[in-house]
Amino acid sequence: MESGRQLVASKAFATKREAETWERQQRHVIESGRPLAPKRSFTLQELVTMFLTAREGGNPHTVDTDRNNLAALPSRCS
Repeated sequence: MESGRQLVASKAFATKREAETWERQQRHVIESGRPLAPKRSFTLQELVTMFLTAREGGNPHTVDTDRNNLAALPSRCS
């Protein structure tokens, strides 16, 4: 991909569709100045913990409902 006449990124893809999607995303980043998304991934358990932490200052009934709903999930989902 080029910005003006300067090469800024290159990558190989299995399909043309993947390449076009990546190119659209990169062009948007270059044109908008928006930073790239972090490459970190996390587990479902980490996401649940982040969710509960973000909600813990809310309505106590809502917090209890969140915890009860999560506790009712099968153990392999939480």
